Amino acid sequence: MAEAAADAHAEADVAAGRLISHDAVKKWLASWGSDRPLPRPNIGD
Repeated sequence: MAEAAADAHAEADVAAGRLISHDAVKKWLASWGSDRPLPRPNIGD
């Protein structure tokens, strides 16, 4: 039941365009542990 609710919430986010691109997340994660880590990406990045 909780999984179905989480799926519905995620699908609503996608339908509304509330997304962060894979590329933005990849760049953010790649910066972890560096001298200059990037800030967390935002919706629309």
